[in-house]
Amino acid sequence: MTPNQQAEIRWIAESEQIPSHTVIARKGFDEDLKARFIAAMMKLNEPDYRAYLKYVYGPDGYVVTDNSAFTNLEALAKTYGFID
Repeated sequence: MTPNQQAEIRWIAESEQIPSHTVIARKGFDEDLKARFIAAMMKLNEPDYRAYLKYVYGPDGYVVTDNSAFTNLEALAKTYGFID
């Protein structure tokens, strides 16, 4: 977002920290390919590769997680009527 766009943001609520810059795979995705992709992404957390992170939307690093990381966000979205 540009600074002008950021200035237009109106906070209505704040969730607990959740993963952002997520990468997801469809059900049935090849497990070997998925494991190799995860290993490659996690390698970006290592000091020799951290400079590459700034080219990927500027995340601080990557973690392996699952849908449970978004449970609180889902509840918050339901509270405000963003999802059913």
